[in-house]
This record gives sequence, structure tokens and C-alpha cells, in this order.
Amino acid sequence: DTRHDGWDDWAIHGTWTGDTSAEVVVIEFLDLQCIGCKVFHERVLKPVLADSMWTEAEVSLVAMHFPLRNHAHSQPAAIASECAGFQGKFLDFLDAVFTSQDSIGLKGWGAFAEDAGVPDRPAFESCLASDRAHERVARARAIADSLGVRATPTVMVNGREIDLPLRPEDLLEALAEARREPRTSR
Repeated sequence: DTRHDGWDDWAIHGTWTGDTSAEVVVIEFLDLQCIGCKVFHERVLKPVLADSMWTEAEVSLVAMHFPLRNHAHSQPAAIASECAGFQGKFLDFLDAVFTSQDSIGLKGWGAFAEDAGVPDRPAFESCLASDRAHERVARARAIADSLGVRATPTVMVNGREIDLPLRPEDLLEALAEARREPRTSR
């Protein structure tokens, strides 16, 4: 297992769902055009996070964008997801994109935002052209490059990389193990 010490220093630049002081933090480097990311999101992450034994105070998710260069729409998808996230709809946007992943490039980002329930469409559209989301995606990509991330999804729990392919029970085991250890990076 690869452990990334000091992960809190760079994970804070990701998109957080849950409490930043949670004892267990799942970090995912993702690409919204990546089929493996879709499978991880739908078949592993969502079922585990929906499990009633975990609260947002105990387990948080950090999404770090790693748009693959061979996916033409992954960079704009990452930017659009950040714009949805600025309105509290990041995970809903991921759901919308992964549900209709084969429509990426055929369907506009505004339509995905509508599917995700993004409340302020004009603000969403304005955000797509602004620097804020672009800079956030670029920062996440630079962090991934500095860590040597090579593929998506790359999943870590409290800075420790988890081997793929990952099943729900594997992630639950990693969460339980992380819960038993003190969070070493703050």
C-alpha cells in the first residue's frame, strides 16, 4: 500500500462532501468520462456512503479532478461539476453525468445541471466561463501529477491508496481500518 503523508495539505483543495474534520476521508481522483469511475461511483461509493452506519461527521468524500488527456470532454465535465458544486449540487451532478455518461459531448452541461437540480442556471452558465472552476480543476490536476497518479479512479482512505478493483466490502474494510487508526494528517 502506498501512503501519502501530509495528504490534508493537498486534499483541502478538492471538493469536499462532509465534514473536513471527519475521522475518515475517502479521496477519489476521478475523470467523469472514465467508465471505471462510473462503476466505482455507482456500485461502490454510493452504496457505502448511503450505509446508515456512517455519518458525514465520520466519513467525508474528497473529489480531486484528474481529467485524462485522451478524454476530450473530461476537462469541461470537471469544470461543470465544480460549477454545480458551488451551488451545493456536486454529487447530484456526478450522478447525472454518470447516469448519462454516453451522452457526454452530445448533451450540453446546462442539461446535466438541470438533471442535477442546479437551482441557478444563469449562475451555472456564468461559472463555466469564469476562472474559479478552471483554477480548481487545474490545481487538482497538478496535485495528482505531483503524487504520481496515473489512472482513474485512484482511491485513498486517509492518504492510503486502496488497490483496485474495489468492491463495497473492500471500501468498508478500508474505512473500518482507518477508523481504528488515529487520523495522522490534520
